[in-house]
Amino acid sequence: MGPLGWPEMVFIFVAALVVFGPKQLPELGKKLGKGLSEFRKASAELKSTFQREMDNIERETRMQDVRKAASDIKADIQKDFSPSALLKGGDEFYDEYDHNDSSPAKTTSAARSDTAVEEPSVATSTEKSSAADGGAEKGVA
Repeated sequence: MGPLGWPEMVFIFVAALVVFGPKQLPELGKKLGKGLSEFRKASAELKSTFQREMDNIERETRMQDVRKAASDIKADIQKDFSPSALLKGGDEFYDEYDHNDSSPAKTTSAARSDTAVEEPSVATSTEKSSAADGGAEKGVA
C-alpha cells in the first residue's frame, strides 16, 4: 500500500462528506487536527523526557567514574606521603648519586686515555735505504 494520489484523496473526501454530512465535516477536521497536534506535543515531550533521563544517567555514571578516580589518586597520595613512606624512601635519590662511578678523578683519567693517540714512527733515511738494500739482496739470491 503506497502513498495516496489525487483520485484516492477525492474518493475519501466524498465518502466522508456522505457519511458525516456537510455540517459535521469541518468539526471533524478541527477535532482531527487538534488530536494530531496533541499527539505531536506528547511525542515531543516523551522524547525530551527520555533524552533528559538518559543525560542524567550518563552524568551520574561520569561522576561516579570521576569520584572513583579522585579517591584512587587521594589514596596514592596518602600512601606516597605517609610518614613511613617519607622516612623509608627519602634517600633513594641520594643513594643512587653516591653509588655513581663517574667521580671527577676517574673521568679525567678516562678522558686522558681516550684522547691519547699513538703517533706513527718516522723512519730515518738511513733506515729506509738499508731496508731497500736488504730487499734488493734478497731478490738477487
